[in-house]
Amino acid sequence: MAELKIQIEEDFKTNKPRRKTITEEAVTEFNALYDEVISVAKIARNFYKGNSTKQDEFSYAKILKKLNAPTRPANEEIVEE
Repeated sequence: MAELKIQIEEDFKTNKPRRKTITEEAVTEFNALYDEVISVAKIARNFYKGNSTKQDEFSYAKILKKLNAPTRPANEEIVEE
């Protein structure tokens, strides 16, 4: 979990030039929110123990993977009408 938190912080630093400046206060708030979300996800994963489909809905890594997944095959061409 700590590795994901570090990855998020690195992503903020990498994407910083494209975004408005992120203040230390905002980073602190994001980290607090992240900690809360992860806590809820842990509780939910334990609640759904034995049901891997439901558990995956509360996995930060799996959700992140879905969000970064391409929405269409890479070799598919866009056809404009």
